[in-house]
Amino acid sequence: MVLTSQWCRCRDTADLLTLGPVQGVPAFNSFFQDFSTRDSQTAEALTLLADRTDRPFVVTHQVNIRALTGQTTRSGEVLVVRHAGDALEVLGSIVMDP
Repeated sequence: MVLTSQWCRCRDTADLLTLGPVQGVPAFNSFFQDFSTRDSQTAEALTLLADRTDRPFVVTHQVNIRALTGQTTRSGEVLVVRHAGDALEVLGSIVMDP
C-alpha cells in the first residue's frame, strides 16, 4: 500500500512507483502555504500510521516529512522510519542518484 498526498506531483510519483495500490490521504497534503494546519495534520498522520498493521510506503512533502521526523530530505530521498510515539524515528535513508 502506498499512502500519498493528494497533490498531483506526489500522486504521480506514488503511481509511478508501482509498489501497490495508491491511496490519497489529506493528512499528507502539504501545509506549506498554511502552517496553521501543521499540528493537526501531523497528529492525524501519526495516528493513521500507528493504527496500521501493514507497512505502507508514504509519498509526501518536505514540510510534512520534517514535521513527522524532525529531519529534512533531498529530492528523491527515501527515509526508512518506525513509529515512535509522537513522531517517526528515522532508521536510515536511501538516496537515489540522478
